[in-house]
Amino acid sequence: MTSVSRSHFREITEDRVEEFFHKGYKKRYFFPHRIYYVPRPGPDALRLAHRMCGMFVPDALWEVLLFARGSVLHQFPDDLFFDDDLIWHQQQLGKPGHVAYACLGVRGEDLYGLNYVSDLVQRQSRVSAHRSRIENRFGEWYYVLFNGMVNFALENNVKHFYSPIADFAIAQTDPSRTVRRELFERVYDGAV
Repeated sequence: MTSVSRSHFREITEDRVEEFFHKGYKKRYFFPHRIYYVPRPGPDALRLAHRMCGMFVPDALWEVLLFARGSVLHQFPDDLFFDDDLIWHQQQLGKPGHVAYACLGVRGEDLYGLNYVSDLVQRQSRVSAHRSRIENRFGEWYYVLFNGMVNFALENNVKHFYSPIADFAIAQTDPSRTVRRELFERVYDGAV
């Protein structure tokens, strides 16, 4: 890849649900969304890039941010998306609807997925009033986020996209954190 464009976004509106379905996804996985591509390292990205693929250059790191849009966004109070106890990594860019993020590394024609996180879904138990609705609307967030990463690769003429499997992602996780294996298997193995 010779050059990657500056920060930008892509939006998938509610009227594209059938297209999403015909591409092989289940309709229940869909929600209208916007994907931002931001040229910056996300949380832990420098450490992960070094450990996972020997990358040391912060300028080679990107963050892919997933935001809910349209009618699904209006099912939740705006302040939910700014609750620092819930949205722990605080990657919402001052905008409501932040659902998940991924950190990516770019080297030549290769793209490396480093980590994929949804504080909203993974910490939903902290907001019991919205817990089941969060799970129902965003529980399969990783399919939508992964689609955004593949789009990033296609738009930037990436030849090889490397995404970690669950075992490798778990091995990179801070050993002091409790790891739910089934979550890693769903996110890292399931989306691919």
